[in-house]
Amino acid sequence: MDVTDSTYGTVTVLHLSGAFIGDDCEELDVQLQNCVGAENYKIVLEVDKVPFIDSDGLDKLLAIAFDFNKHGGDARVAAPNDIINDVLKATRVDSLVQVYEDVEEAVKSLL
Repeated sequence: MDVTDSTYGTVTVLHLSGAFIGDDCEELDVQLQNCVGAENYKIVLEVDKVPFIDSDGLDKLLAIAFDFNKHGGDARVAAPNDIINDVLKATRVDSLVQVYEDVEEAVKSLL
């Protein structure tokens, strides 16, 4: 998975590209550590270019949300395609992590 980032005020948006599988999250981990090092605990994961998420990816997503929440921040998911949206709903992850149709909406929810 490839990860790029952008910042909107106090919110970091991580733009994910590629399958979100547990064995391929090294670049995501680096970006998350950068956020933690900067004490930036408000993030949006843009997943519009993620074609697939496996159970380890879902576990990772939940761990990110819970870890950032412990530090007074939060994590959001933005722009899921139909497949990702269906997986988040079927596994009820969308009841634990807020999901938004687009990045702008997700960023506004954290400001």
